Amino acid sequence: MKTRHYLWCLAFVGIIGFSFYLLKSSQVFPSASIEIKLSKTQITQKSEEWASKLGYHEDKPIRSTTFAYDDDGKTFLEYELGSTQANALMKQTIPIWYWTTRFCKPLKQEEFSCWISPDGRLAAFDRALENDRELPSVKHDQALTMAQNFLTHDANLSLDGYKLIEQASIEQPHRTDHNFTWEDTKQEWHGAKLRTHIYISGNSVTSFNHYLHVPDVWTRKFSKLRSYNDALADAASIFYVALNTGSFFVFIWAFANSLIRWRFALVIAGAYAVLAALESINGLPSQWHGYDTSMPEAGFQLSLGMGVLTSALQTFVQTFILTASAEALYRRFFPEKLALEKIFTTAGLRAQSTVNGLISGTAAFGTHLGWIVLFYLAGRPLGLWCPLEVQNEESLSSYVPFFSALHVGFTASLTEEFTYRVIGLIAFQRLVKNFWLANLLQAAAWAFMHSNYPQEPPYARGVELTVVGFFYGSILRYFGVFPCIFSHNLIDTFLGLEPLFASSVPTLRISAFFALIPFIGLAIAALLLRLTKGESVETESITNKALFPVSPPPAVLAAEELAPRSYQYKPLKRITRLTLAILATAFTAIEFFYYVPAVGQSALLTVPRETAIAQAKQYLEAHDVHLEGYSDSASLVKGLDDDEMQYVFEKAPKRLYELSEIPERPLIWRVRFFKHLVQTEYLVLLDSRGKMLSMGLTQPDDEPGASLTEDEAKLKVQAFLDKEHKEITPYKLASVPREEKKQARTDYTVQFDVPKYKVGEAEYKLTSECLGDKVSGYDHNWILPDQWKFDRSKKYLREEVCRVLVWIVWLIFAVALVLWGKGVLRSHAIPWKPAIIIGLITGVFNIVETVNGLPDLFTDYGTEKPLVSFFVGEAVRTFAAATSSIAMYAALAAFGLGALRLLMPSTSVASVLRTTFLPADAAEKATSANIWIDATIIGFVVGLGQRVIWIALGWMRSQISPTISMAPLDALCGLVNIYNPSVSTVLDAVVRGVTLVFGVAIVIGIYLKYLRTTRNYFIFAIAISFIFPSQDRYWQDYVVDVLNYLLTFGIAYFLISKLARENLLAYFLAGFVSTIVGSMRVLMKHAAGLYFDDLVFLTALMMSPVVYVIYKRINRPKFLGGSKPTTTTIPDPMT
Repeated sequence: MKTRHYLWCLAFVGIIGFSFYLLKSSQVFPSASIEIKLSKTQITQKSEEWASKLGYHEDKPIRSTTFAYDDDGKTFLEYELGSTQANALMKQTIPIWYWTTRFCKPLKQEEFSCWISPDGRLAAFDRALENDRELPSVKHDQALTMAQNFLTHDANLSLDGYKLIEQASIEQPHRTDHNFTWEDTKQEWHGAKLRTHIYISGNSVTSFNHYLHVPDVWTRKFSKLRSYNDALADAASIFYVALNTGSFFVFIWAFANSLIRWRFALVIAGAYAVLAALESINGLPSQWHGYDTSMPEAGFQLSLGMGVLTSALQTFVQTFILTASAEALYRRFFPEKLALEKIFTTAGLRAQSTVNGLISGTAAFGTHLGWIVLFYLAGRPLGLWCPLEVQNEESLSSYVPFFSALHVGFTASLTEEFTYRVIGLIAFQRLVKNFWLANLLQAAAWAFMHSNYPQEPPYARGVELTVVGFFYGSILRYFGVFPCIFSHNLIDTFLGLEPLFASSVPTLRISAFFALIPFIGLAIAALLLRLTKGESVETESITNKALFPVSPPPAVLAAEELAPRSYQYKPLKRITRLTLAILATAFTAIEFFYYVPAVGQSALLTVPRETAIAQAKQYLEAHDVHLEGYSDSASLVKGLDDDEMQYVFEKAPKRLYELSEIPERPLIWRVRFFKHLVQTEYLVLLDSRGKMLSMGLTQPDDEPGASLTEDEAKLKVQAFLDKEHKEITPYKLASVPREEKKQARTDYTVQFDVPKYKVGEAEYKLTSECLGDKVSGYDHNWILPDQWKFDRSKKYLREEVCRVLVWIVWLIFAVALVLWGKGVLRSHAIPWKPAIIIGLITGVFNIVETVNGLPDLFTDYGTEKPLVSFFVGEAVRTFAAATSSIAMYAALAAFGLGALRLLMPSTSVASVLRTTFLPADAAEKATSANIWIDATIIGFVVGLGQRVIWIALGWMRSQISPTISMAPLDALCGLVNIYNPSVSTVLDAVVRGVTLVFGVAIVIGIYLKYLRTTRNYFIFAIAISFIFPSQDRYWQDYVVDVLNYLLTFGIAYFLISKLARENLLAYFLAGFVSTIVGSMRVLMKHAAGLYFDDLVFLTALMMSPVVYVIYKRINRPKFLGGSKPTTTTIPDPMT
């Protein structure tokens, strides 16, 4: 079909589509009707009245009001009852829509939040008080009367037909609290019922909520359905990750070959950065609604400002890379199309191709809208479902609602069209060699990324948008990518503006048209230029093929083939080797035989995973639990809470280590028994020595069971405690058990105090549930005073200012790194093939690590999710992690190898590696022996020395810091919760060693570009050492961290300039040994008996360089001194 004919057909179909949308959209997508009777200002005034009435009297608090809705209740009603009936119920009967106003003061814990319905009624409120605030207490019966009076007289709710289904008393340090929940027994909607909740703190009502309770069965059913949506979106995201990673390498390729149109890419990135900054400012009302009161107001304002800048910078970098790479590909593979950078010039706007683009883009907009309506109109009889649209301007809480819609349109259109319609289409076409098949593939990859929308069947959104994506691809073939971006932008903006167009407020309805100004303005500009200056005649000059690339600059390197096959190395002197060997021996002794005193340091794991599972099964079977068809998963977790241990450290330091072992447990096995798509599951907890701690039961709300009395439930729980936890006796009942009446049973939550474990004002409480007649769970913890926790979480202005300072320094680092990297790319010094191979190897390592971690796979698996969806999600996450690893380490290797080639122009990296690992003659073997001897000694001294410094600083911190020292139990759990810790350790060690090699090369390159002298280096080191830890709260921690930085910089200087120099193997072994020793140290201290084989293997692996060196010494003794070999002097990078 000729372009002209296709254009007219598009215009005709677009007009029909847009008309069809206007006629049928309200029928297909009935918007949720919300009658806003009060303005935002009036709502805020009503909230202030409620706050004052309910006891919140802070002077000049921070106020923030937003509009929201109960998404779970809304979705349930729409799915079960249909849009018409759901709309009527949400308008009159069921509280779904509400304004929420929050009142708070900086550095004060008390705050007040109020939810007001659109017609001005109180829907809920919450007055947050510290649990240790002292208030008069009332008895439970009196509290019940208070709650009933509040509902009747203040909330204007009748309890006629309501049943009390839950009640409890909670003993706080200086008062008694109570809570009550009623449920409507007269009305229900497919199992959903209205509920009312009241919480009383001391003698004041401090919380109220009137809401729709959605049945747990439906929640699981809908979660299962939604999991298929997520699985499709996850599967499609593989292509998104691959294309985004590919765009980064395309950018590097384009840069190295001078294919980037800098002005165009920078202008686009700058414009989008400004849009991102403005949108961040526009969304400040929502940001203030989430203000953390532990932070000073000035600090929060500073944080907001930094967030605006960060958003702008991230957008700039991402948009620049994507635009530069996509434009370079577009220019190369579509040479006849109008160049993107020429569209907004006078010649471009006058060109016929621009007019065609505007017409086709507008036509595609109308066609897209019409297709949406047609698709869902035709699909509804076939069971297609989508939720109601929330078409109400008040749901947009930003300052300028239309700008948010415009921002979404601009961002999504450029990102998705460049990623899929340009990079994706070109990639698929090169793969399958057929445009239309490639077009279908890119369309499907783009479409199914949107499958996580709540629609049924789950593939509906993917099918709908595959047609759209294929249609856009055909437009690109005829008219270029500009009309695709134009149409995509226009439709996303238009759909975001619909709430404003539907508004009854004239000013908001008029404001929506401001978002259309860019589109209308572009069309008018093109029309006026055509009318005044006529059509552009020099069309060839504004096409892609007219933009020839600039010739790349000549490489600055000597040709690789001119470099010698081997290189000569100057070994360390004998006395230096001997001194370093003695240090390495001392460091090894310290590393393996001294541990800093810390909480949890004496924890010992004696029960392996298999035994823990077997003992858990045995316990359950002894209690008549049948596990046929159940799967199991066991994971080791740290049982100590850092905040609780800190509180004990401050209030009862002499009892700290005793209490951290009894009644607390440093390590806990969590053994889970679950069944696919079945809610009933069991969780057995055992300590690290195999003692059973508790059995937790999860079951559906409608599971039948016994209805015990309160006393019977208490006796059940007490019998369990007396049998399994004799160490906590004596204990006493803390408060009235919480009673919760289910459909066919009654559950209780029983809490006890253990006086002998009380610390300061923190009571030690035990909590167990009685589900029917089955005891479940054993939660034990100190109830820390809220005021203590709040004071500990407070952030000071100094910390925020220092955080900004560190952020600025990192930004300077990033700019410096980019400028240095630009020079390396321009020099053509990067050997891409080995860099990519190294990246691919790390990707394989990542996959091996995932397989090694399979024992922990089902730890957080939600049984409502089908296994297919779960496995797809895990596979996608693995793929994304592997892809990211490939990109990151390929880039690191690329610039590291490029830096090495620039630093050693008289030799080559290949010759260094050949001499080190594959010596050919006697001279090379002598050099190789010296390299290995020095590298082994240096690797052990530096790798172990850095860790010894950490030990010394850890000891210093334990002596002077007001912060508690904790043993690295999380590291132990990470090693235990995999198949083989040796495999993981070795892979990590190899990666860290390689990272250190390339990282050192990059650091030296940056040093030579910016610092250049030792004096400047140490000035820089001192500045960074004092700036980076400045966010520390306590001066003691600051001193330790400053020392850590200074010593690290000192070691780096000594390693690079005095020891290793050009010995690449030494850097690798330093990282390799340090990683292996770190894992061995943890396993030896806490699980030596279980992992003896791993410790033997890791010891042998760690000592293998030493064994090899000894072998070299025995067989080549005459080459081992600090003799006078002929050497090629390599400049000292630090002088």
